[in-house]
Amino acid sequence: QDAHFTKAIAAVCDVVQVNIYSIFDSIFTSVDSSVKSVIQRADNIKNNVAGGKPVRFGETGWSSAGSTGPSPLSLASEIAYVQKFKCAAAAAGYDYFYFEAKDALWKKGQALSEQSFGIFGSDFVQKFDFGLLNLC
Repeated sequence: QDAHFTKAIAAVCDVVQVNIYSIFDSIFTSVDSSVKSVIQRADNIKNNVAGGKPVRFGETGWSSAGSTGPSPLSLASEIAYVQKFKCAAAAAGYDYFYFEAKDALWKKGQALSEQSFGIFGSDFVQKFDFGLLNLC
């Protein structure tokens, strides 16, 4: 169970918005399986909790640095996740907000992984070619 969001709460909402991060899972096998896990978890909420309301990702993403356990946090993994997630979300019909726009170095004292989710560096320079995101 990802959260304590209930059918009763969903009944009084217009949209069920979920935040799902597979990089915090205790088991990692691949970025592909991490994306599948995120979509499956959203599907579970859609099928068992949302009661016909639209389900949208409020946050999902992959850090490009630091450590959260078994998931490899690197720029290559971040690129792979955002590419694969974007395609999988579109195929499954999910809208989403990708977390996050730029690295958050202002989060001093937080783990490096918490500071490195941006698709832009803290200086707003793209971390990778966004043209890669059009490959599904």
